[in-house]
Amino acid sequence: MTKAMAIADTTERASPAEPLLLVENLSVNYHLPNGTFSGIVKEISFRVNEGEVIAILGPSGCGKSTILKCIVGLVKPTGGRIFFKGKEVSGVTPGIAMIFQTTPLLPWLTVLDNVLLGLKSKNIPRKEAMNRVRDVLTMIGLNGFEHAYPKELSSSMKQRVGFATAFVTMPELLLMDEPFSQLDALTAENLRGELMDLHLAKKIPAKSIILITNDIEEAVMTADRILVLSKDPARIIDEIPITIPHKRDKTSAEFVKMVDRVYSSLLRQVEESRPEHEQEEDKLPPIPAAKPGAVIGLTNIISEMGGRVELSVLGSRQALDLATLMPLIEATKQLGLIEVIGRTIVLTEAGMRVSQAPPAEQKEIIGAVLLASVPLFQHVVKLLYESTSTLIPAEPFMELLTKQFGKELARTQWGLLIGWGRYGGILNYDGSKNCLSLDPSFHLPDEPA
Repeated sequence: MTKAMAIADTTERASPAEPLLLVENLSVNYHLPNGTFSGIVKEISFRVNEGEVIAILGPSGCGKSTILKCIVGLVKPTGGRIFFKGKEVSGVTPGIAMIFQTTPLLPWLTVLDNVLLGLKSKNIPRKEAMNRVRDVLTMIGLNGFEHAYPKELSSSMKQRVGFATAFVTMPELLLMDEPFSQLDALTAENLRGELMDLHLAKKIPAKSIILITNDIEEAVMTADRILVLSKDPARIIDEIPITIPHKRDKTSAEFVKMVDRVYSSLLRQVEESRPEHEQEEDKLPPIPAAKPGAVIGLTNIISEMGGRVELSVLGSRQALDLATLMPLIEATKQLGLIEVIGRTIVLTEAGMRVSQAPPAEQKEIIGAVLLASVPLFQHVVKLLYESTSTLIPAEPFMELLTKQFGKELARTQWGLLIGWGRYGGILNYDGSKNCLSLDPSFHLPDEPA
């Protein structure tokens, strides 16, 4: 046993009667410019027992990272409480460490010195700290690279430094925010496998792990339980226990069945999304973050598969993660090009026409469905039609979007509005003047050309 592991074994353990982590009714809100509140996370409750790996899945931007930041003490919740080993979390807590998508390394420091920074505030004698760092670097596969600089490391090795920086603090709870997402598939699978081997063999100090991922197979491969979140705001809509023994075989019928079960839970959100008349008063639904070409491509793929396909089959064959797949499905459904029935995606009549039409006609169909299905386009077109000027500066539209969605999301919605509007032959945007106008060829459906 290494010295680092001996230290880990002497760490105080939570009582078997209580969870290592308890999250009770966690809520996080932020202020909109119009004076109202918008919820990112709403009344999230779950527990993490010692030895468990919990995976959190949900649509992109639903608040997964915010939950982890609340647990580690970087974000203060607006409601609810978090308990670690029976004590309420009120800030950065010893015993909890977090690994991000990319590891911010100081380029002028060696690997060893970068990892040592994690112990700087712990008042550990330098000799002991050096021994601990070397033990962890050996454990994580970085022995021999102690004196290398970040520019000399591959992406995989930089991420290993991130793991080492977390492990050297001897955390009992490890939070991981998509730690493998910036790596190629083969490297990610290898590093993930090594981490799980260390965890299962109890060779790392962390007793429990919470993993955020957009990869369903990754979640099923690693987790003991999967928490599925909704969006706007985030709520736990499903909790799925994974009872398949480790090490898990991706090709087994059990594994495939579990992956399909998770896909079905995620797809149910899209199927049960609120109709327009049930939206909050004066609240326009956002345009899902998908590009026109991707939506057209999705209708083509489904058409080639007979006009209907199960989500798990679509995701695995096209190698799409949730961050890409779910907004794409939401956008295509919002446009009325697909229906979601159980776990199956079915092309509508409009979707079938789009998939079979030549490019010019596809744009005409998209323009028509944008006006029929997306309230934001209806509102913008109305403002442009009622204006006495041909060109309208971007400011009033950005004010509208900011009041609706907040400053950060407003910029994203502005880009989507312009992109979709141009594609559908509805809007023109003059970047030099930062002005929006109607496309000269555009006419309202009830207006004669």
